Amino acid sequence: MNVRLFSNLRFAPLFLGTLFLVQGCINSDHSAPPTAKEQIGDAVADAVSDTEAKQVELALRAVDDMAKIQSLKALSPHLIEMSTSDGVAYVTRDYKHVIVGNVLSVANGRNLTEDRIVEMQKVSWEHLPTRLALKRGNGSRKILVVEDPSCGYCRQLHETLATVPDVTVYSLVVAILGPQSQQQAARILCSEDPAKAWSEWMGKGVRPAADLCERGVERLGGAMAAAERLGVKSTPVMIFEDGTRRVGASSSQDIEKALQQAAAKRVSKT
Repeated sequence: MNVRLFSNLRFAPLFLGTLFLVQGCINSDHSAPPTAKEQIGDAVADAVSDTEAKQVELALRAVDDMAKIQSLKALSPHLIEMSTSDGVAYVTRDYKHVIVGNVLSVANGRNLTEDRIVEMQKVSWEHLPTRLALKRGNGSRKILVVEDPSCGYCRQLHETLATVPDVTVYSLVVAILGPQSQQQAARILCSEDPAKAWSEWMGKGVRPAADLCERGVERLGGAMAAAERLGVKSTPVMIFEDGTRRVGASSSQDIEKALQQAAAKRVSKT
């Protein structure tokens, strides 16, 4: 039976949950794995051999033939981490079990799954679609925010960001919450001053007066495609200059902390 690992709840009783990683405490059969011809290419790292990579590929295909492996990492003598096109999963080193869920380190309490997802989601600021975004402010620090006009949390975040000093906000306007969002977003982007129209809508609830136009529809389509490439599936999403991101509304204190961390990383690279 073949299912999607990251969406099918039939896996929940067996695989979903939290796995505490204790090296050396798992009794495992280390019999030689069967041979396989599938290749993963360059998606091999951190003490995972080519032979193991092939076996991991076979194990993943046995339960989900749509997910694509992007990288592999040996977490312990008994567990291999898979970063895939759909998220993070794990394979036992006897290749008999695929695990979806959180792995926590007993040594330091860190959520290794969450750490890996954060790392996977990082993107260089230079590669972000700022040219498609609406600019607000002229601060030395920068944030790109993916927003939907029908999103209440986006409106909350919009108001919070107005209180954060020395920041330039790039709003990538998308429409993922239905036809109403599509109409509203396109009309805003058709406005004579889209950035002003966006701020008036998000801050004051003033509806855009502009009619639909081809330019706005095309710009919205470009923003939607860019958001999809970034893996954005909900709003709001903030992306900072160091490539880290936050999903959902945050307090001004949390945003300030993230901005300072991003600035520190930027300085350390110069």
